Amino acid sequence: MLFRSLQGLRLTGRTPFPLRLLVALAAGSAYAIAFPPHDVAPVAVVATSALLLIVRGQGPARGALFGFGFGLTAFGLLLSWISRFGALPWSALVLLSASYVAVFGATLPFVVRGRHPAIDAIATAALWTLIAWVRGHWPLGGLTWGSLASTQVDLPLGHALPYAGTWGTEFLVALAVALLAASATRR
Repeated sequence: MLFRSLQGLRLTGRTPFPLRLLVALAAGSAYAIAFPPHDVAPVAVVATSALLLIVRGQGPARGALFGFGFGLTAFGLLLSWISRFGALPWSALVLLSASYVAVFGATLPFVVRGRHPAIDAIATAALWTLIAWVRGHWPLGGLTWGSLASTQVDLPLGHALPYAGTWGTEFLVALAVALLAASATRR
């Protein structure tokens, strides 16, 4: 089912920029559905795979823009509870969190070279995990809210948490996402 939903998403190098941006915003919104109160965990895998498909073949500037759009909608919805403390703290935290996804989108074209799908998937997962780790440690010293691993707690990959820890599980889930995106582009 997950694969079929991505198969219909045909994003070639000629896909118009506005459509890619719209898909990035929609994928970010879908990513937020994987968290409480909705808790539809598989959506996180599909949404993140869509982000990889959107950024694929793009330059760093567009990759950053698509990543920022994804992060803006994802964290805007995920961190909406912070708006109780005011619009400024919510805005600052959403912009900061979205910036990390923008860094991912900007650096992904340098990491994924089309050498081999498995190598590219491992490199993608390592980059995603590294950026998530930095986001979890700087500047607030531990804000991991919205991590990919936390969406999978009740699913099979979530069973790796006691053994692999948060960051090992983050890597495993990101690897599954990257492999899913790679398989969708192969067909």
